[in-house]
This record gives sequence, C-alpha cells and structure tokens, in this order.
Amino acid sequence: MAFQNFVCWKPEQALAVMNPDAEAVPEEIFLAVHTEYDLQVSAPAGSARKKITPKKFLKDFLSASRSHVQAVVLGESGSGKSHFIQWMYLNIPEQPNRKILRIPKAGTSLKHIVQKIIHELPEADRKIYQDELDQAGRHTFTPEGQRNRLLDQIAFAIGEDKPRQADNELEEFLLQNIPHLFHDPHFRNTYFLKKESIIEELVKHIFADPKTYTPIDKRREFTRDDLPLTGKDYERAAALTRDLLDILLNEPDSLPLSLEIINRNLDDAVALTLNFSRDSLIDLMTELRKYLYTQEQNLVLLIEDFARLQGLDNALLQALITPAKQAGESLCELRWAMAVTSGYYQRTEDTVQTRMDFVVDMNLPATEEGFIGKAGIARFASRYLNAARVGANPLKDWHEAEKAKHDKENVPNKCDDCEHKTECHSGFGDIGGIGLYPFTQTALWNMLNRVDSHLEERFNPRVLMKSVLIKVLDTYELDLQQGRFPPQALLNELNISQAEYLPPQKQLQLRQAIPHDYDRLFTFLELWDGSGQLINLEQSIHEAFGLKMLEYVDSGTEKPISTDKKPDPPIQKEQLENPNIKTIRDWKSGSSMPQSLASKLRGWLYDAVEAVIAWDNIGLEKKYFAKKSSNTILDPFRPASFYFVRQETQKYNSLVLLEIPLNKDAAEFTKTAIALEGLIQFRSHKHWDFPGGMDALANLLNCLDQWAAEVVRQLKALPGNTDTWNPIYAAQELLVLGATLSGKLPSQWKTADLFNACFDIWPDSTNTVFQSSELKALYNKLHNKKDTLESAVRACHSGTKGGQKGKFLNPTPLLPLLDNLRRNNWMLSQVVPENLARLKDYQEIAKIYREVQTSLAQAVKIEHTSRLDWLEKVEAFIPPNTKHEKVVEILENLLDDIAHNGLSCYSQKPLREILEEFKEISFDDTLESILRLRKTDCATKFLPDYSELGNNAMEVTQRLLGLTDKLFSEASSELLVKRNDLNAQGGGVLLDNQRKITQALNDLDDYLTQLTG
Repeated sequence: MAFQNFVCWKPEQALAVMNPDAEAVPEEIFLAVHTEYDLQVSAPAGSARKKITPKKFLKDFLSASRSHVQAVVLGESGSGKSHFIQWMYLNIPEQPNRKILRIPKAGTSLKHIVQKIIHELPEADRKIYQDELDQAGRHTFTPEGQRNRLLDQIAFAIGEDKPRQADNELEEFLLQNIPHLFHDPHFRNTYFLKKESIIEELVKHIFADPKTYTPIDKRREFTRDDLPLTGKDYERAAALTRDLLDILLNEPDSLPLSLEIINRNLDDAVALTLNFSRDSLIDLMTELRKYLYTQEQNLVLLIEDFARLQGLDNALLQALITPAKQAGESLCELRWAMAVTSGYYQRTEDTVQTRMDFVVDMNLPATEEGFIGKAGIARFASRYLNAARVGANPLKDWHEAEKAKHDKENVPNKCDDCEHKTECHSGFGDIGGIGLYPFTQTALWNMLNRVDSHLEERFNPRVLMKSVLIKVLDTYELDLQQGRFPPQALLNELNISQAEYLPPQKQLQLRQAIPHDYDRLFTFLELWDGSGQLINLEQSIHEAFGLKMLEYVDSGTEKPISTDKKPDPPIQKEQLENPNIKTIRDWKSGSSMPQSLASKLRGWLYDAVEAVIAWDNIGLEKKYFAKKSSNTILDPFRPASFYFVRQETQKYNSLVLLEIPLNKDAAEFTKTAIALEGLIQFRSHKHWDFPGGMDALANLLNCLDQWAAEVVRQLKALPGNTDTWNPIYAAQELLVLGATLSGKLPSQWKTADLFNACFDIWPDSTNTVFQSSELKALYNKLHNKKDTLESAVRACHSGTKGGQKGKFLNPTPLLPLLDNLRRNNWMLSQVVPENLARLKDYQEIAKIYREVQTSLAQAVKIEHTSRLDWLEKVEAFIPPNTKHEKVVEILENLLDDIAHNGLSCYSQKPLREILEEFKEISFDDTLESILRLRKTDCATKFLPDYSELGNNAMEVTQRLLGLTDKLFSEASSELLVKRNDLNAQGGGVLLDNQRKITQALNDLDDYLTQLTG
C-alpha cells in the first residue's frame, strides 16, 4: 500500500482517548497519554519558583519527615492541573497505613462529596452526619423544590447578616429588604426559577451528579445580569419589593452593594440548602482524622477541582489546615493537594495561602526558553496520537496484562508494525519512535499558535487536544482519505489569532502557478511550514498528502515559481520593519484594522479613486459628488466612504460606502492586501521600484478600477429612482415650470428655447406682471430654489471637462421631459415617495416638487380668472379686432383735438406718456394670447402665455384705458362749462364759440365711439 492519503487511526478512537476531562478517562488511557514535564514549584508559598520533576515533587509530598503537607496546584482552565492530581492518585503507592481519598472533578455533586467523606467513617459514627444531610431531602425531591429551597435560604441568610460598615443606612436598608426580592412571586417565576439561571446552576452544583465536566474558573456568584430590573418588574412586584426597587433603580451605589451582600451570603445559603453546615463539615473532618489516628493511618486527600466544594470550601480549608496535634486532640497525619484556578484561589483567605507547603504553577510557558517548547508540545501530542492509533480496547488489554508487572510506562507503539514507518518518520518526524503523522513538530506549533493567543505565556493541553488534535483526526479524517487534505477549511478554523505567514504577493504567485490546488497548498505551507516562503518540504510529506512539488523551488530555498518571471529584488530591511505592512497582513488573516492605519488609507484611497473615475465620461459633476475635506454625511463621496472589513471603529454614516475588500473570498482579500501593501510602500518610497512593486501596482490598479466602478454605481443610485420618481427629472421639470413663467421665452418659442431658458438667469418676482399673488408666490418659490435644482441637474447630466462645472449640459436625456411636460399641460405627474434619498438636495427637490404639484393648478386658475377679467375690461373699451396701431391713432388725434380746442385737461400729459409706453408693447399678441385662454377649460394649457415678463402689456393697457376714460370725463366737463359760460354772455361771437364747443363735444363722442364701438 502506498503511503498516500493514509489513515492509521479510527476517528471514534481519537475521541475516546482525547477526552480533555481527565477524570472521565479510564486509567489505561490516562497512563497511555500522560506526558511528564518539569513543574514550577514554590516551596513553601511565597518563595521563588524552582524546576522539579513530578516524581521529585511526589516524593517530597509523601516524605515521612512531614506530618502535615498542604499543596495547591494552580492553573487556568485546561492547563492540566486536575490531570496532575489524578497522576498523583495513580502514582501514590498503596500502603496499609495510608488512606487515599480522591474527590474527582466530574460526575459528583456537593452532596455526593459530603456523603463520600461520611462513608469513610465507621458505620456507627456515620449516622449523626448522614441524618443531618438527609434532612434536606424533605424539601428537595424535585429540581423545582431544590430551587425554591435555595431561594428561601438565600433570603434567610441575608436576613441574618449584619452590616459590615458602621452607620451605613443604605447597607442596613438593603439587608432588611433584599430578602423580599427572593420571596417575590414575580421575580421567582420570571427570573430565579427559569432554566439556565444562577439558581439552577447552584442547585445542580449542590445536588446533581453530572455526567460531563464543565470547567469553573471562578466562584458561582450573582452578577448584574442575574437581577434584570425594569419598569415592568416594578409594576408586577409586590409592595414590599417595590420599596427595594425604588432604591435599586434610582440609587447608583445600591446595586453593587446589593450584589456584594447576596454573594457574601451564598456559602451560608448553600450549606443551609444542603442542610449541612460549615461547622458540621469541620466536625466531620475532625472525626475522620480522629478515627484514622486510632487506626494508625494517615490521610491523603486529593481534590481535582476545588470549585466543586463551593459553599463548604472555606470550611473544608479550615479543617484541612489544622495540624495533627492541636488543642490536645490527636488527629492523623494529613497530606492534601487541590487543583484550583488562579482566580478562584485568590478569593481564599490569606491565612490559607500563606500556609501552603507547595504551590505548583501549571501555567507553563511554551517558549523554547521555557518549560515546554516546540519539542515538548510534539512529545505531548505523540502520546495522544499513539493512543488513538492503538485504540481503547487494546490499551485496556495492555493495562490488565501490565498491572501484575507494575509497569505503567511500557505503552504499545502502533508505529512498530507499520509498513510506512521509515518514510513516515523521515518526513513527519517522531518522538521516541512514535510518529507525528499527519502532523510535524512545526505543524503542531503553528496550529496551536493560531488557536491559542497565550501560547508563549502558558501551554494549555486542553486547547491542543480539542482545537488541534481532535479537529484534525476526527473532523478531517475523511478529507485525508479522499485526497482533499489539508483543506483550507482547516486553516480557516485555526486562523483565530495568527496572521498568515505567506505574504500576499507570494500567495498570488502560488495561485497563478497552481490554481487548481491552491487552497490545499496554501494551507499546507501556512501550517506545515510557516516560513513565509514558497518552498518544498520533504518529498514524503508532499506525497503523503498528494500535493505536487513546486517547480523551480529547491527544498528550503525561496525561488520564483515560474522561470518566465524575473525574481524579486532582495527585500529591504525597512520593508520588513514597516509596521503597517505587518498590520495589513494581520488584517488579511483575521485581525482588526487599527484606526490609525485605516485613517491614513482612507485619504490615500480617496485621492486614487477620485482620480480614476472618468467624470467626463459618466456625466457626473465631480465637485457636486466628491469632497475630500468634507465632514458631513450630506456629501456623498469622501474619505469616510471607505470602510475596511474588521476595522476597529464603526462604519461612518456615508451616502457612498465602499467596503474593502468588495468580496470577502480569500482571493479578493489577497489581491486587496497586496494592493494596500504596495500603496503603503509607494507612499513611503515615492516610487514602485521595490520588491514586488510591479505586482503590487498591477493589483492596486485592478482594485482601483473595481472600487471606482462601485463608487459610480452608488453615486448613480443616490437619487433612489423608482418607476414613479426620479429627483433629477423632477428638478428638470421644476426648472421648466420656472422657465415658462420667467418671461424668457420668445413669442414663437421652440423646445431648445425652453431648455436654454431653464439655465438662464431668471428675473425675481418683483419684475413679474402676474395678476395673482398665488402665481407670483409659486414662481418666487421656484426662483429661490433654482440654484439647487440646476446644480442637481448639472451634476447628473454634465458635459464637463475634468469633472468641473461648466456651461455645457448633455440635453439628450432631458429633452423628452420637456415634451412630455408640455403634452401634459405643464402638470407635474411624478409620485414623491415616503422614503426619500438621503442627499439633502434630493430631499429639497422632493419637498418643492410636492408643494408645486399641489398648488400649481389652483394658482394658475386664479391667474386665469384675473386675465379674463382684464379682457372683459379691454373689450368694454376697445372694439373687437381693433389693432394696436388704430388705438394709437385714435388717441393721438384725440389728444391733438383737445389741445387744438384749448382744453386744459390734467390727464393730457399722463395720457401722452402712457401712450408712448403703449406704442412699445405687444398689445395685439397679448390680446391674442388671452383670447386663447378664453377658449380652453384647462387653465394650465397655455402656461407660457402668463409669463410676459419684460413686456408688461396688460399693465400698460390697463393704465392707458384708465387715463383715456379720465381724459374723456375731464374734456367733457370742461367743454360743458365753457358752453354754459358762453350762453350766459350771449352775442354773435359767443354764438360762434358755442358752435365750436358743440362740434368739439361731438368729435369727442366720435372718438369714444371709435374706441368702444
């Protein structure tokens, strides 16, 4: 059988032998996997730590020269402290004068532990203690009964407590009222009796014998989350509880003090719930030691997890630190050792800590200079790998056979009979003849280093077993068999706290050289090598995994993969030392992007992307959309638009948001990292002539093209167009309405005239001749917002040069709007949505569009009515079809005759002046346009006809008619006065004058008839 895709273990056996909970492992497996390391021991407590072997420690622990030995084994969860206690148990020789009592860490409750100690007494002495313990059974047959009993006892213990601070009114109040909280039906049912509560956890600790072990790093205590206090809780609480809640909800110092009071009474509550007081436990231990003394036995007590004794732990310690002879009593010699986490141990009393004869620190540093090192980790893993290959049943047979020989170290080695031993060990390595396959020493270190960020501070065996050995041997066994090992999924799972070793540029080279098997080769180089080079390992390793050897790469020597490409120049020292390069690689590997670097990159990338965007070609105005110095979210594209995946700070609230990389797949991350590294190098060197510079530039340009395209896509999507709404088109429609009312259109205007008028300068509303205030106000609104409307249209339909604002606009998409609006009788038909685009200009466009859309028809209708009223007045004075020139002629003749007859009418001069203005107006056109208005029922149909700004024909005509009417009245009155005066004088001359006056009056009537018909 070829040594390829070879599996020399069964996954189920791997799980059987790699249970990290040492107590749950049978003795044969424990012995098969156990690895000895030197210990760090302070003897006594407080002295300098020394290296000693486990066997030397055990010898000192059992030394006959000591009658009372106290040891604590400290370490974080998973450090092997409980394993060491079990090792002590299995290696302490059995002797007639020695009683070994072991309290395992799993599968036992506090009640069971007490029963275990009681059971060591002679049967006659057990009853008093067993009866006391059994009294709790009356209330604790069910889990619910146990929880209710614990709540009652917490309330009772707090009620019996005394203030720790003199004259502290708050503490006194809380001691009196906290018990109401635990009696309150609402809090019991809503919080305390529910599943997974602190109460359930404590009850299980007291009464349940769990099948599995859950590590406990610190004491079980109440936290802020265990007392969720809300307004609803207050409403539903009992009256007595509300008094407490008034303080807890409003007095900042009350909650921390309440938690301190509750937690300091938990031990008493646990003991009361168990119905076995701390004094009873001290008495029990004293009785046991007295009894063993009478039997001439000494006691060895081994506690695998001291946290299992919470509630009685301090009482037990009090009993354990009592020496063999005290107060005249004779007690047996006592040697005890307990495993406890550092955090839990710190809560014990100083008097206990200072009395320790041995303090064993299991947090062993994993550095080469420390206790473990890479070789030590490989030695540890080799024992587990061998046990997994041998299997649980063969190990059991071995153990039974070796018991008689008292040989616990001669574990069978599965590699001895393996046909692939030679090539396997030569490639993957071995420890004492036990092969490391499918790992190597380097692979084990690299994998563990990725999942344990504290590795160099302390080696954690549980992490190695659960996150590395079991992960590979169980999860990926089938991948190895079927030629898919090592998959990148393995790297992804292990890649928690470690940056990638292989630089992005080399990742790209590898992907280009072997695209079909890149993921496996990349994972292989990262985990089995980790040098950051494109190299080949031992050929047997490549063959075992079915991985091709890299061409043009010598073993252990970095060379380019392809001979078609010149090798990179040597990497400069400053390039290696640039911290930003490492930061980018860490970021690519899963770390966060620091704010300091992200801020720099945002500015650099903004400049680059802004320069890449072809503003002229896309019809967007750069100054409108892109502003580098902007600090407001109202500006669309700005440096804050760049968001890096896993950056330390939150995303900015930006209208355009560019997430980098655009895609989160490995290839895109690699390309982006190369691009960013290159940009950093360029900003440092001011050129691209650095190792890998051309590759970095190529990747950066590729990324910039993608990023620019995404920015443009988002910019064009900013209006939030729907089937019924487009704010840019809306702005153009509003410009059209303003232009039609601006008076800028010639009498025979075309579409081009209207388009140009939209972007011409409009007169303000004071220069309009609108008859109604409503239409004047509407025009004024459009006039005031013209800059906003015009900027929006220019920004999206710009015919700019270099992205800068100019005169030229692209009319192609806008001209159809003008025609459609005209065919729709100038009425606005878009539907403004409820959810508007966030750009401020677009919001303003929507607001004015809605306002104009609502008021246009009514304003034009009022204007239409006023125009028709004017027409009626004109037609009452001037006959139909009377042309402008005829009116001028009649009025000039009238004025001449009045002057000829010597009349002094005051209105002559004003009339002559207004007549001169009248000559300049387009009276005939104005009259014709208003006549058209009369013929339609749609007031908006002829909207441009209302504008006539700068050609105030209606106003001049109105004044002309008024002055003419006034002149007729004045002339008639003056002629009548003169005729009456002549009649009174009499005589021939007078008679002749009378005839002239009569003729003048008749002529005046003729003029009036000519004007009025």
